[in-house]
Amino acid sequence: MVAQQIALDRPSIFRRIIFVGTAPRGSEDIMHLEKPLLAKHFGDRTLKGYAILQKIFFASSPASQDAGQAFIGRLMQRTKDREPVSGRKVAGAQIAAFREGEQFSGERFADLKNIRQPTLVVNGVGDQMIPVRNSYWLSEILSKAVFMTYPDAGHGSLFQYHEPFTRQAAAFPASDSPLAPY
Repeated sequence: MVAQQIALDRPSIFRRIIFVGTAPRGSEDIMHLEKPLLAKHFGDRTLKGYAILQKIFFASSPASQDAGQAFIGRLMQRTKDREPVSGRKVAGAQIAAFREGEQFSGERFADLKNIRQPTLVVNGVGDQMIPVRNSYWLSEILSKAVFMTYPDAGHGSLFQYHEPFTRQAAAFPASDSPLAPY
């Protein structure tokens, strides 16, 4: 969402754009952690730290949860120069920004028509945090967008499908075609 605003404010610094697991201003159901599917994980006292992340970023299927566990394993491989845990204060500010981002005035999504760069929009079909319909709206409005979804994936689709995502994300900016994702 921040990248969308930067693309609107400073379009000349972008040749191509990749938006993953995001939504345009004025979207719906962005990070409503009180939804039963998400709230049950926050209320589960047996889940701590990354175990919650695994539940909310990945679909409920065994395959997706296994991919979540592998992602957490990759996260833990880095032992130096790790980012500090963000905590409740950062999470609260992020949620406030999401609530503000659901607001719009005038024609819904009108400002997105000013993003003219080729754009790859990616999401997991089962994203409960920022539902895929928001990414669909984003790709529908952007004049040069390619929309790609990953099956059996949630908000962490780029982590679950890290190898194909990395290939596609690397190929997109290198493509000569204005719309080819890879």
